[in-house]
Amino acid sequence: IDVLPTHQGDDEIRINAYIAIYGSSALERYAPGGQLSGAAISELSDTARFGLDGTDVARGPHAIHIIVNSARVLLLGEVRTTGDRQLAEGSLRSLPGVLGVVNQLRVNTR
Repeated sequence: IDVLPTHQGDDEIRINAYIAIYGSSALERYAPGGQLSGAAISELSDTARFGLDGTDVARGPHAIHIIVNSARVLLLGEVRTTGDRQLAEGSLRSLPGVLGVVNQLRVNTR
């Protein structure tokens, strides 16, 4: 277990990245339970807007793991298609405050 140092803005980036990926209709199937409800997205948006702690975001059995360290995002896990892999990365590149995205998502070829 590696405890990441706190960086101003990482929690907000983490929440916004979670919303960008799991709130997307094309990627919602990777969220725990198969989709992220509108109410859950709204709650996460409120959390980000009010600057609350984002440590509980992304807990659970996720296919796409989002790791934020010093405004850089690392994607780990497995997706079904190359298009899903590219969509996940692309949805994060335009987020405010993100300095870089490293996409290590694997495409399931089975």
